[in-house]
Amino acid sequence: MKSLILYSSSTGNTKKIAHSIYDAIQGGKEIKNISELIDNNVDYENYDIIFLGYWVDKGICDKNSKLVFENIHNKKLALFGTMGASTKGNYGINIMDKVKDVFSKDNEIVGSFICQGKIAEGLKVKYEEMLKLHPENEHICEQLNNHEESQSHPDEQEISEAVRFAKDIIAKASNM
Repeated sequence: MKSLILYSSSTGNTKKIAHSIYDAIQGGKEIKNISELIDNNVDYENYDIIFLGYWVDKGICDKNSKLVFENIHNKKLALFGTMGASTKGNYGINIMDKVKDVFSKDNEIVGSFICQGKIAEGLKVKYEEMLKLHPENEHICEQLNNHEESQSHPDEQEISEAVRFAKDIIAKASNM
């Protein structure tokens, strides 16, 4: 079985998860940063399964990931992402559902994983400015409260969960 791990990373969170997945899976495999692919085509037919990593931007995958994701067809896909907010509760689930909708329906999404990542310092400043304009916005308040907590993510537990996710996906794909 040959696997491709594609990822987009702004602050290094998704890259960390992507490389953990790469290191965990056996067999033929390649890893590529999506930013290197925007002008280069990939022959997805060479892969049995594609792990696709994104970072969350405004409640959905980042724009570079979206551009690549929209052009994948007839493949088995395993999605993984990182976001600054806590992934507990409905917010993380809603994001994964939105990302799944980016793909053509001719693909088979065999699993999804999302975990918290560090919030960039520049984003904290942006949220502080936004809060001045919208003090009632729960998401902005949550992001600011979450900033300090986020600095330790993705943590060892989340990396272990990503590794387990990847191994489960490979096992499942091998049996299909």
